[in-house]
Amino acid sequence: MLTGLVLLCVGAVPFLNGLWLTDRIADRETVVINLIVAAISARVAAVTALGAGDVEDVRAGAMMLLARICTGWPPGLALLYGAG
Repeated sequence: MLTGLVLLCVGAVPFLNGLWLTDRIADRETVVINLIVAAISARVAAVTALGAGDVEDVRAGAMMLLARICTGWPPGLALLYGAG
């Protein structure tokens, strides 16, 4: 149900990270967007997996959780090591 929202948000992250790599946006802006997308992905993954009606819903929740981990890792490192 909300998988399209997660895919849209996760698709925006590489685009924004590319802008960051070409020095078109600042480090802090990338961290904020990545954290927002990670929060949206985690919420949708939890709702999908915990309210699962069948195995396909659990798989969709697991994939969204994987996307959440991938989008949450870089800003976490940036905050931890001071890049953001």
